[in-house]
Amino acid sequence: MSQTQSKILLVTQDQEAIKLLTSTFKAIRTFQVLTASNPEKGIEFMKAHESSIVLLIVDEFGGLQFNMLIEKWVEHKQWFKIPLILLTEEVTFAKLKQCKEHYIHHVLVKPLEKQNTFEKLKAVLKVEQNLSNEFIEKIRNAEFFMNFKLDEIKKLMELGFVKKFEAGQVLIREEGTIDKLGIILEGEVGVYRIHPSYEPLLLTELKACALLGETTLLSRERSRTRVVSHTPSLVFMLPYFAIQLFPDELRERLLRVIIRTLTQKLRALSQDMAPFPDES
Repeated sequence: MSQTQSKILLVTQDQEAIKLLTSTFKAIRTFQVLTASNPEKGIEFMKAHESSIVLLIVDEFGGLQFNMLIEKWVEHKQWFKIPLILLTEEVTFAKLKQCKEHYIHHVLVKPLEKQNTFEKLKAVLKVEQNLSNEFIEKIRNAEFFMNFKLDEIKKLMELGFVKKFEAGQVLIREEGTIDKLGIILEGEVGVYRIHPSYEPLLLTELKACALLGETTLLSRERSRTRVVSHTPSLVFMLPYFAIQLFPDELRERLLRVIIRTLTQKLRALSQDMAPFPDES
């Protein structure tokens, strides 16, 4: 199938969302975008174009029509292979649980933000993303994933994406909001303590298989450090909301490993960290 035959089906009446999503798909790659104003028409489009649809985005209509569309998507083997994204105005734990029960593994929150939407859709469509066997082995060999099975690791990878950073590029800014767990696949990054009156203080360097962002996953606080790529780097990014979609046992095991890793990192930082000079 050629790229120009690939179709995206949007089942929504939200014209602002349609406009932003359509422009985003054009920026990623050449797709034909089909729009259905309700789930019933969405099912008709699915039947007519099932061999060429590569992504289904459904607004949260609610009611029998929405449930019927989800049931058809799950029941039909050809459709069930198509990634499904739910458009919603809020994300709660109850809603994430409902998504998991309906096998919906991707969520976009309205109003849509251009850059986040772009990155999310690239990840779902696996455009310019090649999680090669080499990367899989790197992740499997990381201490963090030592007790995870291969199929569990692949499940994690299906919900994330790989992002490239150039030397000197900032991965995480101080006081910034972090919504992803990062795993360094290649390269080195530096973690800096920032003070307005002094040069940035390098706290530690992180290399392949190290974690990024696990602190805010637990605390929900803004970052207190700046993370900068020292070399060209590849980082696997796992959105925090995706973790809520994991089976309970896998999610709990992942959080236990994060707590253990974070404890080890904080212990090392407390030993190495030097205070800034007295300002008085």
